[in-house]
Amino acid sequence: MSQPTINVRLSTGLQLVAFYNQHSVKPVKKFRDRVTAEKRVTELMAEMAYRQPAPTPVPVKAVKAAKVVGAVKPWQAAKVIISDLLSAGVTSRKEILAACMEAGIKYNTADGAHYEMCVKK
Repeated sequence: MSQPTINVRLSTGLQLVAFYNQHSVKPVKKFRDRVTAEKRVTELMAEMAYRQPAPTPVPVKAVKAAKVVGAVKPWQAAKVIISDLLSAGVTSRKEILAACMEAGIKYNTADGAHYEMCVKK
């Protein structure tokens, strides 16, 4: 996902205020002068570029599905969770293993299932 940007040099003062207020934590009514506006908007865009995206939440459905599958082997439950997470767009190994462990599956079992489904192919 690309970061929102604005052409600081060509934008009007009202456009700079609107952009700043839309993306800043502390809104302003106006800037003291054009130089201050350009400086603060440029700094805000630089800050937004370095912000890390929020972690993807683990779908509760996947965790509940694994708990419901209590009669199957743990590695099978891990595969159900991993499959659900992958279809939800979660690809981070750390998040996948955390979801498996939250469902009560041991780390080694979850890691083995992850390797088999995502790495080995």
